[in-house]
Amino acid sequence: DFVVATGRTTRVRDFVKLAFEAAGIGLRFEGEGRDEIGLIDNIDASHPALANAKGNLTVGQAVVAVDPAYFRPTEVDLLLGDPAKAERLLGWKATCTLEQMTLEMVESDLAEARRMMHLRDGGFEVVEGRE
Repeated sequence: DFVVATGRTTRVRDFVKLAFEAAGIGLRFEGEGRDEIGLIDNIDASHPALANAKGNLTVGQAVVAVDPAYFRPTEVDLLLGDPAKAERLLGWKATCTLEQMTLEMVESDLAEARRMMHLRDGGFEVVEGRE
């Protein structure tokens, strides 16, 4: 087995902020622990991701909340992938930054959402098989 990782760790909160920023939405967080929520801090209406957005996003709207269902049974202080074996035996090195990867993930999800919306708008039944 090989671990494919950057060897860099980041907080979930920071990843969430990066993902929303990639969609033209700035977040701020309030509260602590289970009560922490992410609120829209600003919206870049000129951002390409929001060009044909349907829905009502407003500054101050809560869009992220903690769900205890996703807590690990035993919390660890640090999660960090070690790609040393893949580097040593395969010559593999990470070439994509967290920021680049997040942008690619968001762009892919937005493209899929646009496809699904287009199909629904065309009267087709759309079955979405992922959470």
